[in-house]
Amino acid sequence: MTLIQSKPSSVVAGTNNVLTMDKAQLISLITNSGDANAAYYADEANWKRVVFYYQDYTKKQKTVVMFDTSTNQGKFKTSSKSKYNKWQLRRIIIEDKDNGLFTLSRSVSSATSALNAQEMDVISPNVAPTGIMLTGAANNAKSIAENTTFVGNLAAVDENSNDSHVFSIVSGGDGADFEIVGNNALHFKVAPSFESGKTSYTVTVKATDLEGLFVSQTFTITVVDVAEAPPAESFVASTSNIQELNAADKTVATLVAADPDGINSFTFSLVAGNGDSDNNVFYIVGDKLKTKLSFSYAKKNSYSIRLKVTDAAGSFTEKNFVFSILESSMSYWSLVSEATSLAPSLQPSVYKSSYFTNTSS
Repeated sequence: MTLIQSKPSSVVAGTNNVLTMDKAQLISLITNSGDANAAYYADEANWKRVVFYYQDYTKKQKTVVMFDTSTNQGKFKTSSKSKYNKWQLRRIIIEDKDNGLFTLSRSVSSATSALNAQEMDVISPNVAPTGIMLTGAANNAKSIAENTTFVGNLAAVDENSNDSHVFSIVSGGDGADFEIVGNNALHFKVAPSFESGKTSYTVTVKATDLEGLFVSQTFTITVVDVAEAPPAESFVASTSNIQELNAADKTVATLVAADPDGINSFTFSLVAGNGDSDNNVFYIVGDKLKTKLSFSYAKKNSYSIRLKVTDAAGSFTEKNFVFSILESSMSYWSLVSEATSLAPSLQPSVYKSSYFTNTSS
């Protein structure tokens, strides 16, 4: 049984929704109510007014529909700010021409099943979103660490809780530096650097609902400095070649590094790890890489070490360095000739045993 013969396809909160009462169904319900006065009130000639009382499911809001008995029509209206979309018919009151009242309610057993079936689905009127929220932001401002692109997720504030929104960047300010990734993630196009000198950005975001209603919100994004290790590409040695027959304890290379944070104080050290196979034949004094022995190209022509650079803030980078041993242009016999000119009275066998003592290892 339904007591409403017709209604709008969408019953919208805050508007006058015209309902048409099914008079025949109502008369049937009165007749079968079991009330002593049922026959009297079942005669519509005795009616002055018919009132339907509706209540939302939470029982927090009520509204009434007063039907004109000549047209069988009445207007259903709730608050425009109603958040409830299910309304029940709780009571029907018929007022006769002598101001007498006949009531059917859910508490009357004969009417309960019929009234239980009477519901009204109400949708909220579409209104523009009223604001935009950014995760982690306070008073539309947020700080993020440098060298990252993700700023936060966006959400529209909208009375239409089931509405969906499209987010976009509004031109102006620093909007060209930002983009929307996916549905609602605000990103920098390029990760900002604190050291670039620009640490504060403004971006205006627009949220548009499915009917084209929108709201715009401006956010201030502050870039915060973080301790950064010297980049591996800036950590270098002044040379990657070592001449053979070098003297032990001689500087073979100067170590250099640069720091994004502008720190110019570094500590260099040899560390264990990938590529450290020859760490034992080198040592470091300040920024100078020194050798513990003299190298011979014939014995070994390449040495691998692993170095670490640490800045004053404690951030560090490790890197593998390979040094090539360059063969000397002076042959053994040219050295013998040089030795002969220096000591002509000596025999070649003597030159070989004394002049070249400990010249290579």
